[in-house]
Amino acid sequence: MSADFYSMLNRYVGRRICLTLHGQTNIWGKVAAVYYDGLRLSQAIVSTDFDSYTGFDQPISARGEPSSRETMVHVNQILAVTCLEEDLPEVEESPSQTASNAEKPLVVETLVLEVGSALYESLSKEKEESFEDQTSALRQRIASDLGLFLPDWRLQKSKQLEEDEFVVKVRGVRVGKGTVFPKRFLALARRPFLKPLATESVAPSLLPYGVTGWWIRRPEREMAEAHGYEVLDMVGFLVLHLEEIVRLNAARLFGRQQLQELLDQTRTIAPSLVEEVIPEMLSPRKLQKVLRLLLREQVPVRDMETILETISDWQHEVREPRELADKLRLALASVLVERCQNEQNTLEVILLDPALESALSRLLRNVNRSVGMTLGLTPKQRSVLLSALEEELEEAQIQGRSQVVLTSARLRSPLWQLLSSRLPHCHVLSHEEVEQSGEHMESTGMVFHTEGFPADEPIEKEPTFRESTPARKK
Repeated sequence: MSADFYSMLNRYVGRRICLTLHGQTNIWGKVAAVYYDGLRLSQAIVSTDFDSYTGFDQPISARGEPSSRETMVHVNQILAVTCLEEDLPEVEESPSQTASNAEKPLVVETLVLEVGSALYESLSKEKEESFEDQTSALRQRIASDLGLFLPDWRLQKSKQLEEDEFVVKVRGVRVGKGTVFPKRFLALARRPFLKPLATESVAPSLLPYGVTGWWIRRPEREMAEAHGYEVLDMVGFLVLHLEEIVRLNAARLFGRQQLQELLDQTRTIAPSLVEEVIPEMLSPRKLQKVLRLLLREQVPVRDMETILETISDWQHEVREPRELADKLRLALASVLVERCQNEQNTLEVILLDPALESALSRLLRNVNRSVGMTLGLTPKQRSVLLSALEEELEEAQIQGRSQVVLTSARLRSPLWQLLSSRLPHCHVLSHEEVEQSGEHMESTGMVFHTEGFPADEPIEKEPTFRESTPARKK
């Protein structure tokens, strides 16, 4: 933890704050203590729903949570900190600090890449395929794939960084940091079982999940390509890292401006549909929340015709963003499954033992309609379940398979919330979604019932999507 960040958190001791963590989890609570590697919150409330609870409108004790509930948060989990109280102690600033702050821009840039002096010079040089060219192609790729329209990346030179260091910021929050070697190439092993290269490896946090990489010199490039490695230059590596960050932060990046651009594009092909649904059936604010919930799990929102038609179909039965997001997942089931299929168009999944699934179903807790269902696990149950799931998912990654867990519709969202903080690249699908897609499925593993969970008892079968599909409008 940097000295400035530590000093800021110390100012919040005894005050209520909101922490935004990786995986789009929010934690509200009162700062009880600050340590050099994290902080302790009392009266903590955990939520993964966008804007479902702001912390400003009612005291934490009014939420019905135990007032003595405490949690520890490691500094590496924190994306943003918001104080919910305005009476903070004033901090004296030296004249030089005041002058420096006056020069800082008031607008927070959406996407910023800060680089050291040598790296800045390398990226600024004119070349056939420059940094601007590749980041522009990245923006087009993200728009085509996810339906997310991004602004340009802002390239800034920083005197605080080493010559070849870089820092990535999303809306002013640092989300990535690393070092590059401008005169070397990056050899990527996207396929399993490729022999490691006898050279310096790249930190896993800088690469897509499940991909390993090594820095190689120019004479080694041809050999690496002959052995099946994908070879990138310095700019290619940076853009690869930026793409990974954008995908993991897609929901945070989907603001009102991105929604407007998506609606404007949809108006060119289905103007009457847009006018019918927005804002008559659903406000732009609520639509933004629904689409953010989809983007959290890497569900593309580019097919706005299907999305708006589905909202129109369910307008009278479903109003909460989380419930609407579930209906949209079913409508987009073919897209969900296609993204997880292997080269043979087969969906390989990890199943839960029926006894374990039954036990977990009895541990579901309905917080409220906006937050939805959560798993009421003890710390021991959480640890045991995560370890068992991680073991199967890591084996899938080693074998070169997608990390997909298949479960019931009721368990799908709570299970993803549990896994996303540790394995943000995993997918959790429901049986109904796979059935709706009509695609072939193959089980490659199973997580079995373990001690510490409720004994197996029959539970009421939940209705499927087809049993509750509304009548189409005439």
